[in-house]
Amino acid sequence: MVGEYAYDNPNFTITQSRIVELVKGYVVNVTASIEETVGALFRATNQTIIGSYTDIDYFSYYDVVSEIDSNQLFIIRIGWEQGGGHFVVGSGYDHVLNEIFIVNPKPESECKYYEYIELVRGTKITGVKGSWTDTIYY
Repeated sequence: MVGEYAYDNPNFTITQSRIVELVKGYVVNVTASIEETVGALFRATNQTIIGSYTDIDYFSYYDVVSEIDSNQLFIIRIGWEQGGGHFVVGSGYDHVLNEIFIVNPKPESECKYYEYIELVRGTKITGVKGSWTDTIYY
């Protein structure tokens, strides 16, 4: 769950199922809207982080570098080509290769660098092809 990466407090834990229940009213495996995810981040961080989201689909590479250099993580929604999606955390970059380090909160998923342009145009994450559709920052 992306909230674990945004708020590292061992005295406060909340499960992904509980967050889904608070946001949707019941536990269901359906991708949350960007607004629901902002609300989930607020709940998952014990109401300490108020997120915002971009009016455009994705950050520019300059925005990525600026956020990370300011010690700010950001959340990326990857929209699947066939519908639905997945949220990951952007937490680093490689200027030489124009890559972004992606933390994938899905259990047993690989956290790795992805080319910026691949995230924008479409790449496989967790074995499914999708592209960067929304950004949450705080």
